[in-house]
Amino acid sequence: MKVPLISIIVPVYNVETVLPVCLDSILRQSFQDFELLLVDDGSQDRSGIICDEYARKDERIRVFHQKNGGVSSARNKGLKEAIGEYLVFIDSDDWIQDDFFSVIQPYLGVFDVILFGLDQVTPDGHSIRKFVPPFEMSENDMTKLADILYALFRIDLLGYVIATVVRRDIVVAHSLKFDERFSLHEDSLFFLDCCKYASSFVSLAQTPYKYVYYEKEGRQTLSNTIPANYKEILQLRQRKMTELLSSIEMCEKERHFIEGRLMYNYCRVSLDIALSQNRGRIRAVKDCIEEFADKEIVVCSAKESILHFFVKKRMPHMIFIAKKLLSIVK
Repeated sequence: MKVPLISIIVPVYNVETVLPVCLDSILRQSFQDFELLLVDDGSQDRSGIICDEYARKDERIRVFHQKNGGVSSARNKGLKEAIGEYLVFIDSDDWIQDDFFSVIQPYLGVFDVILFGLDQVTPDGHSIRKFVPPFEMSENDMTKLADILYALFRIDLLGYVIATVVRRDIVVAHSLKFDERFSLHEDSLFFLDCCKYASSFVSLAQTPYKYVYYEKEGRQTLSNTIPANYKEILQLRQRKMTELLSSIEMCEKERHFIEGRLMYNYCRVSLDIALSQNRGRIRAVKDCIEEFADKEIVVCSAKESILHFFVKKRMPHMIFIAKKLLSIVK
């Protein structure tokens, strides 16, 4: 069996209406040197059947059916079965533009990690927001990894495996996998592990990946809920990032910014959880305020500044108003 240059891992769960869009976007690429691994994570609709139908038409597709274990479990199955030189992760309700592989192909075989931007789109394909790295950078010098991390953090793009291509040897050599205990930020934890062991990176100022945003839609996908152990997850993410930052050269300004953004994200998610509770909402918000009021937080927009102001001033009722009027807690 010929070893493909790329293994594409697609976790699949209850996406029968949009799965063909995802798969067709992959199969119509002019680049052909890949295998496509579809991991059906116990879908209750026709998603698994659709996977099998596509596999019968294209020998590059391999399908695996398993009991529902979550997105991390599905991705880990893909990691176990992959044989390509590089790993690409695509979510089954997203799609890629026609030149996706043409964008990354020049860097395959040269860099351990390839990073690129995301285009957040509506289900009908209209762009909402582009998360674009502010510059193109490639470095074999690990002291410059700090510049890449800093740039990605400034646009809230750091840690998305769907915006990352990773050399599989790194994953195999260090037994890296997604932590199946967690269903929040599990991709960023994996990403940080990859960065820890990679020796070369390239950041591309392009957005070949289309990240589909389903506003207020009830369809359940692999990861659309916030788990009860979210604090443990965010604390682990902060610890892994701190460990990575301590291993590379970084100026104090960049380090402060990244640590402050991590703390902001921790605060935002905590408030989101508190505000979603049916009972004890006020008490939960007050507890969050006490936890984060005196923390060093870095904000990047007017909306974030408003939220941070109300937290610093310990004004829980104003946070409720801000949520309704400005939709700043998402």
